[in-house]
Amino acid sequence: MAINSHDTNSKHPMLLLEKEIKEKGVICLENIHSVPSYTEAYISPFMVIGLSHCGETEVEYDMKPATFSKHEISVVFPNHILLGKSTSDDYTASLIVVSNDFFSQLRRRATFRNHLAYHMEPAFRLNDEQYESIVNCFNLIKTICKIESPTKTAMLINAMDILSQLLDEFRFTNSKYTWTSNEQVFIDFYEILIANYQKSREVKFYADKVCLSPKYFGTIIKQTTGVGVSEWIANYVILQAKALLDNSARLSVQQIATQLGFSDQASFCRYFKAHTGISPKAYRIERREERKGS
Repeated sequence: MAINSHDTNSKHPMLLLEKEIKEKGVICLENIHSVPSYTEAYISPFMVIGLSHCGETEVEYDMKPATFSKHEISVVFPNHILLGKSTSDDYTASLIVVSNDFFSQLRRRATFRNHLAYHMEPAFRLNDEQYESIVNCFNLIKTICKIESPTKTAMLINAMDILSQLLDEFRFTNSKYTWTSNEQVFIDFYEILIANYQKSREVKFYADKVCLSPKYFGTIIKQTTGVGVSEWIANYVILQAKALLDNSARLSVQQIATQLGFSDQASFCRYFKAHTGISPKAYRIERREERKGS
């Protein structure tokens, strides 16, 4: 079946239900036929476990090409960069979306122990028996999400833990994925970037955090991901800036500059224009006009 590109996808359930996801901790979404965005890179604040039933969708995941196909399971951790490229007409998936607070509870239980592999390659294929097992897990979690019980949170944590252990086992069996020390450096860097992008945009700052010289650190990141450290930092800052300009209409450009850690509005505007080609104000107007026309 031919792959067709999509336009903006502002009505994707993940975008419409962000408040509910934060309140409930875990929600299940069925009959999903697309990814959240095809026009702007999207940084999800949630962990998303996607089970593809049929068709395929092509994306950029952390600025690298990736494909989610029939009977593949994907685990995308919070704060990674996702941009939809194209999706087949028959693409259908189920999603389990986990809030950041609930994800923190899972991490304390060492759930998704093989998280480094998911950071580097979020998807892998299931055989028919494994696929049916994961469908059953999804159905169990969906059932728990619907009930009202004082033990609901504990049941969800236990069910998610079982799901994660199955996925870790299936991934090891199917892909034999191994990672290098260089990939560990990248994961450390990425998590440090998430926590500190408002504080520093300097390569040396992040190199110091992982106890490497800036030159060697830059070489490792470039060799591991194909993208330089400065580009990683700039892309992440710009994506956060765009999100604020798009979704926080009450914030002035000055307030956004302050929130992102810039010393003043002028330095933020220079940085934004250097990496996008337009000013923050022009970007905001452009996006407002796009929404009017859609």
